[in-house]
Amino acid sequence: MTSGRVAHSRLARFLALVILLVGAAARGDTPPAPAAGGAPPPSSAHDQAPPAPVAGGKKPPQPFARVVYGHATLLVPVATFSTNGNAAIGRDFVTVGLNPGVSVVITPHWSIALDTVALTTWQRVSGGPDVQRTTMVGAAGPFYGFRQFFVGVQLTLRVGEGVPFNVGLTPVVGAAIKLAKGRFTLVLQVALPFFVDATPGRTTESLGVIPAPGISF
Repeated sequence: MTSGRVAHSRLARFLALVILLVGAAARGDTPPAPAAGGAPPPSSAHDQAPPAPVAGGKKPPQPFARVVYGHATLLVPVATFSTNGNAAIGRDFVTVGLNPGVSVVITPHWSIALDTVALTTWQRVSGGPDVQRTTMVGAAGPFYGFRQFFVGVQLTLRVGEGVPFNVGLTPVVGAAIKLAKGRFTLVLQVALPFFVDATPGRTTESLGVIPAPGISF
């Protein structure tokens, strides 16, 4: 009788355990299976242990994703200082340019800007008829940003009808102002293009001053 009661008690406990497990599985409360080594796997990415600090107690650097931004600026040259004579807007010329381009961000501070500029000019000529011309400019170079400010320098080439052999370097300094509740950034900058133009028997150096406001997106 005693052995029968013991067997009956064990059977009852086994059935009760089965009922509890089946009910838990129906409610979705079944715990995850243990991972290799016996430790339970995390239930989500938030439950994973944070990365171990590096030497000195600092957190390890997070990977940086390269980003490409577009920008568009309006160029209004105001003065040119040249070995062939100086010129100023209004008195000697009127030039307006449009500069679409892209910036490839390669680190939190460094980027590469690739620009195409179209310039249209009305040039006054002393003792002769005024001259109109359109010039294309290609520019590429590195930029360094700190807070909302940036500086850069670009290799620059002019192309167009009547443009002599030339090569230029264009330093740029400016600031970027994030517009509220938007993906656009206001860009205020000044470009200082320095060019060397060469024709048979003659070389001319020039330095321009070009404010170039615009937007980045």
